[in-house]
Amino acid sequence: MPALDELDPRVAERMGHPNALRATAFDVRGLPIEMALLGPREPDGEYAVTIHYDCDPEQDDRGTSEFHGHPTLEDAERDYAEEFTRISAEVGAAPRP
Repeated sequence: MPALDELDPRVAERMGHPNALRATAFDVRGLPIEMALLGPREPDGEYAVTIHYDCDPEQDDRGTSEFHGHPTLEDAERDYAEEFTRISAEVGAAPRP
């Protein structure tokens, strides 16, 4: 299971965010879910949480993603922790083959 404060540079790079503050990945029965904490972003210094569901940088039309913008790092960290907990619970609830 990934750690909340993890920064996996391979995940950050794959997501297209090499300067992410945090980045981690989950595997739900072969479905990759990647998430990153970003910021501050130009032009207004916004922080963000982005989540990729089954995305592939080689196939632009594959998967879907979420982007949550936040005015402060504290807000973004809180959202990241909430999303991390939600996804962790989903991973734990996924039936094993």
